[in-house]
Amino acid sequence: MLDPNSAQAKQVPQNGPVATLSLSALNFGNQTTGSSGRTQSVTLRNIGNASLTVSSVALAGSNASDFSVVSDSCTSGTLPPSGSCSVSVRFMPVAIGARSASLKFNDNAPDSPQAVALSGTGVAPPAGIQLNPTSLDFGKVDFLQQSAVKTITVSSTGAGPLNISGVTVTGSNAADFSIASNNCSGATLATGASCVIGLRFKPGLIGARSATLSISDNAPGGGAHSCAATGWARPHWSM
Repeated sequence: MLDPNSAQAKQVPQNGPVATLSLSALNFGNQTTGSSGRTQSVTLRNIGNASLTVSSVALAGSNASDFSVVSDSCTSGTLPPSGSCSVSVRFMPVAIGARSASLKFNDNAPDSPQAVALSGTGVAPPAGIQLNPTSLDFGKVDFLQQSAVKTITVSSTGAGPLNISGVTVTGSNAADFSIASNNCSGATLATGASCVIGLRFKPGLIGARSATLSISDNAPGGGAHSCAATGWARPHWSM
């Protein structure tokens, strides 16, 4: 579509109504599915020497339902020479991936309808994670003796599903801590759902011992969330 200020547009014959658009395309970028972002506007201008009558403005294309007209001063309007009107559009994707449509202006100009290409990308809503508790303290445990199991609950708190790919114990004393139960690895948790991990402490050396329970997932924050595990190994005296 011609820019009304371009040299090419100025060469268009001015007899009768001549419609031009301020933009030929609107790109809305990335938008979370099911939510809407900022609106974008396009202006229709009559650069001819006769009135331009706009009968309708409509969305068309395979993903037209992902876009909506939020304001329209063009439909059923008549633009005198040099007159203009505008339409604002919002993008709210219903599916993940590239989405496209067109905004069409139907009027009495010879090249009607004029069209604006609309595009945007639907992205998955972010996952969220909450650990309770965020640390486990096993207190004092006899050397080479096994503690009771302590548990941590992992909850999905985001708008999108929480995918947990794995649970591991890491750190300098990781061998002293072991996963006793785990229904989180490989789980996909809907919003509000939870799973539980059980951890046990069996110290192999005397003194303070520590490790980290790491959860690999798709929530923001680097792809892994963790719970600190600590304990104290005391000598075990047998009678």
